[in-house]
Amino acid sequence: MGLAEGAAQDERDLLIAALKKAPKIPLTPAELKAAMAEGMKDFNAALAQKRADTWVAEKEPDANGPRKAHILGFFADRAKAAADARITDTLVNAIEVPEVVLADSNWGGPAGQTYFVARPDPISGELMMWEKDVFTGRLKPLGKNWEDASWNTVE
Repeated sequence: MGLAEGAAQDERDLLIAALKKAPKIPLTPAELKAAMAEGMKDFNAALAQKRADTWVAEKEPDANGPRKAHILGFFADRAKAAADARITDTLVNAIEVPEVVLADSNWGGPAGQTYFVARPDPISGELMMWEKDVFTGRLKPLGKNWEDASWNTVE
């Protein structure tokens, strides 16, 4: 998933403006994530305003000021969370770190296969379990419930 995937043209223009604010100095992955989040603030605000305006126009045309502010806050939170997820996904899949295949998940078929891998989070350095698509190499975190689960071993 790219930062601009699924974005409307006006949203893409805002993303291009955000990318022009990219830092020109070497950064750690965590610093890069923070800089990317900072650069996305204008985009997130504009996207939230656009979605809030659409919501009010279509669903609540009689909304008063406090209600409009509440709706805008809702969409602002969603825009920030979505941008954070996309930034994290972009960095996780762009920064190569050593990994170990733990198991074949048996998920997939002719069009795809998924492995469980252990590798550090390139942003925090914390060892995590990931779901890895064998064909594309894309990674998604599995979560603590997978890391803390009881695993059977075959000897």
